[in-house]
Amino acid sequence: MANRKRQNIEKGKKHNKKNTVRKRWSGIMANDTLRFAIGSIFIGMAFFMLLSFGSYFLTGRADQSILENPHSGELSGINNQITNIMGSGGARIAYFFIDQCFGISSFLIPIFLILSGLSLMRAYRFNLLKWFFHLSILMVWFSIALAFISAYTPINEWLRIDFINLGGQHGEFVCRYFKSQVGIPGIVILLVITAVLYLTY
Repeated sequence: MANRKRQNIEKGKKHNKKNTVRKRWSGIMANDTLRFAIGSIFIGMAFFMLLSFGSYFLTGRADQSILENPHSGELSGINNQITNIMGSGGARIAYFFIDQCFGISSFLIPIFLILSGLSLMRAYRFNLLKWFFHLSILMVWFSIALAFISAYTPINEWLRIDFINLGGQHGEFVCRYFKSQVGIPGIVILLVITAVLYLTY
């Protein structure tokens, strides 16, 4: 009996803490000025990322050697030789998301930030959970599909961006794994089936 009472008391405390957190969060989100400020920050971050990503396609070849093997304090220095329009910070962000993560489909991340910002500012109402779900699926699918295209077609040479893996390291790793398990035709079949299932949904 004593143990049950203690458990009930502990559960009650946890429940009260959750309610307190929810009330505080609701209070914060009810403040229009704060919502507008956070939304503006999200949109500002999104445009910073978009400009960084866009510039990476033009300046990435020159910046890549510096980003891959930076000397101590080189990127934070004034004369860092980075040519990205958004400076060394933009170059690092673009290199991380495009080269090391999801490739071109990383552009969907700032798009979600813009939607979140507009929703917070109450400029337009979006179902953010739904958008997050769809954009996440699209980002992963396009990462794999573009890595496959980049690996098995000369598209990078045609576009003159052979220094970029269009699907990023995420897509490249997944393609290599599935190639070892189901082969190249199997990857094509999986991509087509998942695309049809998503479009049907």
